[in-house]
Amino acid sequence: MFDRKETLEQIGELLGITRERVRQLEKSVMTKLRQTGIELPHISEVQPALLAALSEAGETARITALAGKLTAENTRTDQSRLAFLTELCPNITVISEDDTYFQAAGNSKVHDTANLKKEVGTVVDAIKKAGKPVDKKDLAKLTGFETDTFVAALASISKQLATLNGRWGSSSGPPSIQRTFATKFTLSSVKTKSTCTSMKSPRLSRPVNSSVKT
Repeated sequence: MFDRKETLEQIGELLGITRERVRQLEKSVMTKLRQTGIELPHISEVQPALLAALSEAGETARITALAGKLTAENTRTDQSRLAFLTELCPNITVISEDDTYFQAAGNSKVHDTANLKKEVGTVVDAIKKAGKPVDKKDLAKLTGFETDTFVAALASISKQLATLNGRWGSSSGPPSIQRTFATKFTLSSVKTKSTCTSMKSPRLSRPVNSSVKT
């Protein structure tokens, strides 16, 4: 689950079973809970709120972004609880966090997990093809998606992408958006500092006593 502290292997050691068996049990339990989710206490109230927040975000969003909209403090605990609730909602599509994706959710009537991952891949490919950071409006044009809000939401799910000053680019490999922007900001900082220094009034040199003692 989201931000869990124990790995499957650690849980298996505690229970005396294999890592694979832990994974199977987890999947089985979550499937059963999801099938009866709407019957669970408060899920019928939680799901409409989640769907409304997803609609505002472009029908998909990272769990951290959803928690920012739906919780008071957006703590790691809030995010963990929200991630669990999305797993229980039958009308919510879920992407589990791994090396490629951040934990995310979407409206299952708009896209299932496979389609959502495919759409994220389309965004990643478009940015790689562009070869430079692009803003969400240009990204929407490159991908052919209807709104820039939706395309930005998709981009935020990928661990291969990063954003800075409203522009999206590759988070690793050449050209790296992090290195590119870091370099620009460093140069900008140096230029600004240099400009500010040159604008300062020159220090008055200490008067030299021209008299010579004899």
